[in-house]
Amino acid sequence: MAPSQAAKFKISNKPAPGVTLSIGPGGARIGEVAFKIKARDLGNGIALRGKPDMKITVANRATPGNSRVAVLSVDSSIPLRNGSHTAPFTSISWVARDNNIPSGRYDGSSNQFLFSFANSQLVEDRHRFFYDNTGILEVGTYTGRVTYTLTMP
Repeated sequence: MAPSQAAKFKISNKPAPGVTLSIGPGGARIGEVAFKIKARDLGNGIALRGKPDMKITVANRATPGNSRVAVLSVDSSIPLRNGSHTAPFTSISWVARDNNIPSGRYDGSSNQFLFSFANSQLVEDRHRFFYDNTGILEVGTYTGRVTYTLTMP
C-alpha cells in the first residue's frame, strides 16, 4: 500500500485588502522617459522612441470571499510645458512588451481607464513610449508628468 500524503493549513488572520503600484525604477524615484528630437527631424511624422522603457507592476490582494477588481488609470490632463509653450500628452503612445497591461495612447483626460484585473494577482509589463512627431514645437525642453492610480473599490 502506498503512503498517503496530506497537507493541512490553518490561517488565523485574513490579510488586509490592498494594492501595490510601481512605475519605472521604484522607490522614491520618479520614472522619466526622454525623447530626443533633432531639428532636421522635427515634425516629419516619423514617430520617435522615448528611452528608457518603463516597467509597470500592479498587484492587488483581497480574500476570496470578498472578491474585488483593481483598476489602473492615468491622468494626462496637464500638457507638457516649455515656458509658455505646451504640447499635449495625446501625442504620446506606448507599446506593451507582453500585453499584460495593454498598449495605448494618452487621451488627455484626468481619469483614463487603462486596465482592470481580479483580486490576488500580480501583473507586470514593460511599456515602450513613442512621440508622434507630427507638429512643429518651439525650441526648448518640454517637461510634464502623468499620474498613474491603482484603485480597488
